Formats: sequence, C-alpha cells, structure tokens
Amino acid sequence: MTARQELGELRAELDRARSLIVDLMRHAGEPGVCRACKAAVTFIHHPRTGRAGIYDADGRTHFATCSDPARFRKKSSASYDAKSPEGEKYA
Repeated sequence: MTARQELGELRAELDRARSLIVDLMRHAGEPGVCRACKAAVTFIHHPRTGRAGIYDADGRTHFATCSDPARFRKKSSASYDAKSPEGEKYA
C-alpha cells in the first residue's frame, strides 16, 4: 500500500469518527447557546462530577473556540484586596 492510499484511508476513518462525534453530541447533549459569544453549543453532563461541559458541534471543547473564554475563568484569590483581621490589606 502506498503512502497516498494510507493517507486516503486515514482521512476516511477520520471522517467516520467526526460523524460519530456529531451523532453523539446530538443524542447525549443538551443544545444551548454560549453566554459570552452566543454560539450554538452542546452541554454534556459528566457523570463523575455532575458538572456540564460545553462543546462545539464537532466535539471540541467550546473554550478552545470561544471569543471570550476569560469570562468563565475563576478569579484567583491574589486578585482580591481583602482586609485582614488587623485592618491591613493582603498583598
């Protein structure tokens, strides 16, 4: 088998896998809209954590393609100016 034939078979296999991912997203997920960029997404609830993951139609995590993913990141505790019991601010 030539390299060109192998490449053709791999591309066909990848296309089948993408088709299966789209079917899975359609059947297992809940359709929705991203709050930041208003894109159509699918929410999949993870059984172990109970939290919903947000995915694009092709199965990639939406945070990789969202135009404003920083909106959903947790703010670190270092970014807050909380007062200590003595009245001094933490650095």
